[in-house]
Amino acid sequence: ISTGVTSARSAAQSVIAALPSIQSFGAGRPTSTGFAARNSFIAAGYTYTYILQIRVAGTTSIIRTVQGSNGVEIDPTTDGQCSEGPNGLYCTKSDNVDGLDSGSTYEVRMVVSANNSTYRSEWSTVTTQ
Repeated sequence: ISTGVTSARSAAQSVIAALPSIQSFGAGRPTSTGFAARNSFIAAGYTYTYILQIRVAGTTSIIRTVQGSNGVEIDPTTDGQCSEGPNGLYCTKSDNVDGLDSGSTYEVRMVVSANNSTYRSEWSTVTTQ
């Protein structure tokens, strides 16, 4: 005997990998042909890499990609610039970007890869001197 009631299908579940989260990202200290960026992460315990993407301000085309920390994978458990904080391991890195046009305004963001996932920061603006 049918009651006309059917059971609902279970909703599909997805697992989102834990990623390093960007605590702060600054494209600061402009130079005549570039800038020095200071990048801080909550590293979430994974080995990670990151790049800096640069575009001319107000455009969407990336004109340059720079490997952060010289392209070295960073293991927060052994890296000397990472330390335990209230929400996990904090890592701070500095990167220099050169070869840009003097007096021009650029946007830069950090793209972090870890645990087969990617995280992108918001764009920050910097003007070379």
